[in-house]
Amino acid sequence: MNGFYHSQTTAPAAWEETVDARKIFGPKAAGLMALPRAWTLPFILVSADASHGLLAPDALGTAVVEQLRALAGGGQQIIVRSSVIGETIWDRGSYRSIPVDLNTDTWLVSFQSACREVLDSAGNRACGLVLQQFFEPKRRGEFGNLLRISRTRDQWEITTHEQSRATSLRLNVQRDAAASVGAPLMARPGLSLERLFGSVGAWVNNELLRGQSTRLNVEWISDATRFFVVQLDEEDEDLTGINPWQVAISPIHTAEGGAGHYIQSPDSAAIEHWDKLRVLKELWLEGESHKPNLFYIPLSKLPDTRNLSATRALADEFARLLGPDNIMVRTSVRRKENKPVNLPRTPNCLGPDAY
Repeated sequence: MNGFYHSQTTAPAAWEETVDARKIFGPKAAGLMALPRAWTLPFILVSADASHGLLAPDALGTAVVEQLRALAGGGQQIIVRSSVIGETIWDRGSYRSIPVDLNTDTWLVSFQSACREVLDSAGNRACGLVLQQFFEPKRRGEFGNLLRISRTRDQWEITTHEQSRATSLRLNVQRDAAASVGAPLMARPGLSLERLFGSVGAWVNNELLRGQSTRLNVEWISDATRFFVVQLDEEDEDLTGINPWQVAISPIHTAEGGAGHYIQSPDSAAIEHWDKLRVLKELWLEGESHKPNLFYIPLSKLPDTRNLSATRALADEFARLLGPDNIMVRTSVRRKENKPVNLPRTPNCLGPDAY
């Protein structure tokens, strides 16, 4: 079918081919094309032009139903993922992914509803779809050799998310042999996590991207025995850059100053405590006119959402201290603690009531 790409009937693509495919399927989907099939879960890619066609009442004929059931495998579950045209590594987590259980009488309705919700999450942007066999992970994480990690492509950082904990470690893949593309990524006695992912990093550098300076961030999931790569994100840093001191930016809101009951204005102790507040000390002198207004809220201070009056008071503080719109909330950790990459943030600038 035009606009569809099946992993089980198509050989992995060269990286150069995936670059062209990003304009058709979106970068998230295109990255999957390059993966060894033994390393990832079976998938079907739907182009941005064809994705809305799945919502038509007569779109899911016998052939499509059979393909989706075959894709789901023994677990009879798939996940519908977004792949927005023009999406960058900085958009990670901004769009929806929805699992669908095929073991119900109404799964076709649920599938179309999931496709519609995922496409709607992209707003007005063209969006392809990734239909992939669903796997419930016990561990997940990412590893990459982004420029913020190292000047060289051989230095990688692994972050593992397990329950509510996140741990990170760094490794050099220069001496690792590339992992076999025909064998699954398996944990085994005597093989450390560093060396397992080191062999994947060596494959990325020496085979997938041979002779290129591209940096990648790789997402993975695992049941602690088998590991699956589920996403490749190319770093798209602006290496030219500008001098921020030469850019005049007029503030859109003049804060009243001070602090609220929940939203705190950082004092010296808070600046030393939280990593993202540290910039107030490192980049600006005390009393500088262009020093930004940053505030913080310890999670323990947030009101229970069932307490309507407290929730309203928090929204009022947002409006008073940060303005009526264009508010961004980011996650911070204590300084000197293990810092995982890509900590959650709000996907867009929102207004007080949206929080």
